[in-house]
Amino acid sequence: MELGLSCQQLEQNIPALFTDPACGHVLRAKGFVQDENGWVELNATADGLTANAIPKGQEVLIVIGEGLEKERIEVRLKG
Repeated sequence: MELGLSCQQLEQNIPALFTDPACGHVLRAKGFVQDENGWVELNATADGLTANAIPKGQEVLIVIGEGLEKERIEVRLKG
């Protein structure tokens, strides 16, 4: 997905993907986003989210799971 969302928005909204059954059964979300300080790699599971600075990247977010509902996931991420 290419959503054009900030790192802060994603960090705030990704955890809801794991608790909203309308999104499907989300197992993991990962990707890269650029913030004011550079590129950040995001990795999230139901157990938590990490965000680490990296030298370069390409803006993308991948959601892994079963029965995923893309439209609902996008709504959740946009807050």
